[in-house]
Order: sequence, then C-alpha cells, then structure tokens
Amino acid sequence: MRSDKASPQDSKLLFLLGVLKDLEGQHWEAQAYHRDGLARARGDRGLTVNLALSLAVSGDSGSAIGRACGKMQQSRYNVCESCY
Repeated sequence: MRSDKASPQDSKLLFLLGVLKDLEGQHWEAQAYHRDGLARARGDRGLTVNLALSLAVSGDSGSAIGRACGKMQQSRYNVCESCY
C-alpha cells in the first residue's frame, strides 16, 4: 500500500507506515516514508528520530548520528558527544 493513494499530505500516516516497514525489516522503504513525511512536516521530531533509528538499524550509523545530532542541536538539548 502506497501512502500517496491514502492521503498524500498526512505526515502521521507516513510516520506509521515507516514504523511498520521498519518492524517488517524493510528499512529502505521505511526511510522513504519517513523522508516523505519530513517533506510534508519539516522538523517533526517523531519522523526525524524514527528516520535516524531506521538508518542506524540498517547499518548507516553515520547518517543516523548526523540526523539525530542535528535535531538535538535545533532543540537545544545537545546530549550527543558527537555533536560537539
């Protein structure tokens, strides 16, 4: 099921579909859903964190850390040593 047929503007639906795909082990597809959601809801913390988690689980820890640290810096909760 592609989300653009259900509701192309619903970032919450894209968030949930991304989580579902990660649980199914389909990380590349999950990341696409998270990125689509972020294109519609820029800066959404849930989508950003889930994209970072999906990247980490799929083995792309460098991108995951960059994504998570960027979000922490924006929210002024800089708790990641890699961000310094």
